[in-house]
Amino acid sequence: GSQERSSTLLAIGILVLLLYVLKGVFTYFSNYYVRAVGLQVILDLRRDLYGRIQRQSPSFFSANPTGLLISRITSDIARMQRTVSGDLADVFRLSFIILGQTAWVFYLYPALSAVCLIILPLVLYPILRFGKRLKATSRTSQEKMADVTNILKETITGNRIVKGFGMEDYEVRRFTDALKRVQRQELRGARLVSLSPPIMEMVGALAAVLLVLYAGYQIPRGLVDAGQFSSFLFSLVWLYASVKNLAKINNDFQQSMAATHRVFSMMDERVDVQESHDAIVLPPFKDTIEFRDVAFRYQSAPVLQGVNLKVRCGQGVAIVGGRGSGKTTLLNLLPRFYDVTGGSLTLDGTDVRAVTLASLRSQIALVTQEILLFDDTVRNNIAYGRQDVPQDRV
Repeated sequence: GSQERSSTLLAIGILVLLLYVLKGVFTYFSNYYVRAVGLQVILDLRRDLYGRIQRQSPSFFSANPTGLLISRITSDIARMQRTVSGDLADVFRLSFIILGQTAWVFYLYPALSAVCLIILPLVLYPILRFGKRLKATSRTSQEKMADVTNILKETITGNRIVKGFGMEDYEVRRFTDALKRVQRQELRGARLVSLSPPIMEMVGALAAVLLVLYAGYQIPRGLVDAGQFSSFLFSLVWLYASVKNLAKINNDFQQSMAATHRVFSMMDERVDVQESHDAIVLPPFKDTIEFRDVAFRYQSAPVLQGVNLKVRCGQGVAIVGGRGSGKTTLLNLLPRFYDVTGGSLTLDGTDVRAVTLASLRSQIALVTQEILLFDDTVRNNIAYGRQDVPQDRV
């Protein structure tokens, strides 16, 4: 008999160990693959948003500071990462637990379970209320973070100017003020997140006290089975813990939603300069560039009006004028950084709006007023836009 008991205990021990090994393996793979999918979603989002921004016209970049664009791609999408990497999987898991436990408690004590459900709005109301306020606070926080990124970009890029005017201390103060504005918004969010658990716990404690009093009154009278009630109470505690975890996820989700709204609103921004569906490949330039009664308006302000100009192949032309007279704008119309708002611009009689952007821009060399070197090799900077050029030509 003792030998059989020992064998049984050994078998149970091995089985328990095997179950935990299997649980560990499945937990590892489930957590890893959920996060892998989430990280791939984040990669796709960043790539698509960056691609969308790169295809925008200069007017878009005039309207949106560089720091704001960087903040969208980095910190805003980072806020979404936790939701897509783990929270969604937890939502499904907790939802099934809540459904299962609700069905079980209703099976044990339908009337008592219905009474407990009356308390549920007391739990859900603060969750929904705080969630809405948290979303608004998170949106403001992300806007303030964009200001911080913008100051960083301006002062690091223009470091020589800051030094030249002895403005280091001023810029440090300005950066600190921007950080404090972010901190104030984050603290508001922290207050909302911190208020939710104690309120839920108070409601849960109230429900527990009422149930214990009810059990203490009914069990001695034989109206309620002690074992069944213990199972009921355990299931209710598990149900409450799952709802509490969902509330925490809801807080993360609301912060993520604020970022999601900002990211997708930028993705939906209309691209001003687009190829027509029947765009043709521009043949090699041979004869004449012609501006015919060209007009251009930036938003509502007229910049160019009635421009007529012919430039022959091989000619050197200088465009002279005062600051803000539209010299740069006139040249920006040629590679279609902007589109004319009146008249037409043609190369060898073909309107630039009728050709593919790649074939148009491949025939134009651009030397800008600002010197910009990319953080890349010397070779790649020299052959920028012509990666097919062999090393000897470089």
